[in-house]
This record gives sequence, C-alpha cells and structure tokens, in this order.
Amino acid sequence: MGMHYIQRRLLGMNGNRPKSYPDLIRRWINLSAEGDVTALNQDFNESFHPMLTQGLVESIEDHSRGIYNFYRSDAGLNCHRSYGYLVNPAVGKVIADWWKHH
Repeated sequence: MGMHYIQRRLLGMNGNRPKSYPDLIRRWINLSAEGDVTALNQDFNESFHPMLTQGLVESIEDHSRGIYNFYRSDAGLNCHRSYGYLVNPAVGKVIADWWKHH
C-alpha cells in the first residue's frame, strides 16, 4: 500500500476507472519501518486522505518515523519481515494501545 505502483492502481489514477479504496477499515493505523522498501511512501494520511473526507474511515494514523526493523536471517537484513516489527517497542505500544481500547 505504500508503493506508488500499488497506489496508482488502487486509486484509479490512470484515468480509465473510478477511484477505489480498501473496504471495511474503520480506523487505519499505518506502521512502517525506516528502510522498508515496500513502504516507500510512508504518509498514508496524505495518500488516502479522500477516504477521510468521504467518511469511509474515522481516522488514518501514520507511525513511520523512528521505527526500525532489524530482522536478519541467513539471507541478510529484511526490514519488511513481520517478526522484526512485532518485537519493536514502538509497534508494540501502538498494538497494546489499540487492544486496550477495543
């Protein structure tokens, strides 16, 4: 979702189809690590702001500054791997806060 290639197709920016957005999201929390190449555009609030103005979501929160994913396997560093995200204290706090309120 953080790559312009995906966003262009999802948002219908090529002009030959109507704009479309993800469904069934009430509160969108975007977590992206520094260096995660699948999250080159880390500001979802900017990219998906029309979802807010159209009332499709209640909020879009971006947590992408200062999050580091140091997961490493035999193949080397993988900043996108979920294991690295789940052991990150900043990510854990966002998840715990969400859990407490739901």
